[in-house]
Amino acid sequence: MLTPSDITNKKFEKAAFGYKPEEVDSFINEIIYSYDVMYQEKTSAEEKLLVLAEKLEEYRANEDSLKTVLLGAQKLG
Repeated sequence: MLTPSDITNKKFEKAAFGYKPEEVDSFINEIIYSYDVMYQEKTSAEEKLLVLAEKLEEYRANEDSLKTVLLGAQKLG
């Protein structure tokens, strides 16, 4: 996956007939900004996903413990 710095540091060759460099640079800057925001949101979402996965495992372990306790209580009853 491209990073925002990959886009920022990309260089293109100049051609005799081509687009206006100012317009291209301006558009690339817009792309960099948008991509940077999305990249940060993705990173944040991945971090949250890891935390949630850890919590889920913790809850599953608690569930197993509760089942064991409940079965023990049922046997005693």
